[in-house]
Amino acid sequence: WGKKALATWWSLFIILSTASGFSTPGLCSSPFPATCTPSSQSMQKRRRRQQSSTLLFYDTATDNSDNSGNGNNTSDSGACPFSMTFPRYRIPISGGKDPPTKGNNILSGLFSGMLISAQKSEFERKYSPSKAEVMWYDPKSKLSPDDEKDKNDEKIERGKIGVHVSAFVWRALANLLQESIESATLGQGDTSVEKSVIIGLPNASLVGLKQLADIINWMGEEERYYLPPSVKSKINIQASVEEDSPVPTIILTRKGVPISQTNSNKVQLDEDIVRERTKAWVDRVLVKMRICPFTRSTTKSGQGLRDVGVPVGDIAYHYSSAHQSQFPLIMADTWEAISEMVKAGPNSISSILLAAPEFDGDFSLWAGPLFAMLEANCCASRAEPIIGIVCFHPKYRTPDGQSWPGFGHMHSAPRLGKWLKENDEELFNKVDDTDISAGGAFQRRTPHATINVLRAEQLEAAEGRRSTGSLYSVNIRRLY
Repeated sequence: WGKKALATWWSLFIILSTASGFSTPGLCSSPFPATCTPSSQSMQKRRRRQQSSTLLFYDTATDNSDNSGNGNNTSDSGACPFSMTFPRYRIPISGGKDPPTKGNNILSGLFSGMLISAQKSEFERKYSPSKAEVMWYDPKSKLSPDDEKDKNDEKIERGKIGVHVSAFVWRALANLLQESIESATLGQGDTSVEKSVIIGLPNASLVGLKQLADIINWMGEEERYYLPPSVKSKINIQASVEEDSPVPTIILTRKGVPISQTNSNKVQLDEDIVRERTKAWVDRVLVKMRICPFTRSTTKSGQGLRDVGVPVGDIAYHYSSAHQSQFPLIMADTWEAISEMVKAGPNSISSILLAAPEFDGDFSLWAGPLFAMLEANCCASRAEPIIGIVCFHPKYRTPDGQSWPGFGHMHSAPRLGKWLKENDEELFNKVDDTDISAGGAFQRRTPHATINVLRAEQLEAAEGRRSTGSLYSVNIRRLY
């Protein structure tokens, strides 16, 4: 890969480590896994160039993303360090359709409130005698006055309600698990005793709620396959949906003994440091290198699209402390950030960058099961008309075209090569497949594992304004 890309990558980390007060060798790992490094002579030359100006060194430790326990070994000697075949995680979710709601339109205003109040009373009578914690949440209460115009667009309103439901349910599940961990740590109570939370969700989609329960159950059943043994949980999680409840109702159940979720020898990165690193990456790569033509500052995005109805809004920087075994926590943090963005409106928040540094060491875990759950959750919440989710990671690899990686990923290396040949034949004749894969990977390599959430209307307008093949070809040249 060309000198400019390597210099750009290391310069970025020099800036980030200096700004954050860190200069520890090995803190920022090399983009080259140990099993597929360039020739030793080439590495020595690069080391001399880098060591002449910085204390950062190449870290040739094995890339943990290739040993995540999911059976996907991409670290074969001679394999391209910038591309991989993505295993496809398929989450089976329930089908069906919700009953039509048009008949309820007459119950507007006061009558609607009376109906919800009656349903709540019936719900409490049914579940209050149980030993479970009983919760009530109306997702329509999160809709802002600006959402009034969306009442005529059933898909948009339904998607916003689904987002708020997802945020509430995942947070309830994360709190249920965290309570068990804290009790075990303090030695309080019997954490092996089953505990449940019952959540009544008026105005929620019954089918969507069943699909959300399917995702939670898949997570609990499949974690033994995709999680490394060192972070496996001994807690059993189950979710079920009540068919005969007065409102859509989900029951979350926890049983089992938790294990420690943290590594006592590892210091967790400070939230402010993580945010500053992410902002520095936005400034260096997206703004100054113009990798994203619609992001021109570290605080705003959507520039250049106002004439097609997309306002400029804030970039919302978020942080998640979730560890690799805490999928409910990272899901809760993500969907709460999306819920805030949806409620704030496009004039306020344009996009989200949520960093989760505890996932930095395992790209396969991040891009595989986690993004499969996000993809399925977008479907369950009916959120496709309002948001799009994109994957970034410090060890990102371009799909090699041998499998469908799922949504939110870079275009495959063969497609990037085709576009490069069509738009920049001069550069195409200079590079090889590894260079092209690197050109895709470096567009998605952030300082920390990051979830980028964009508004669907912004994505649609951007696709109409730009030539996709030309944009990615130009970006590869800028990184070369």
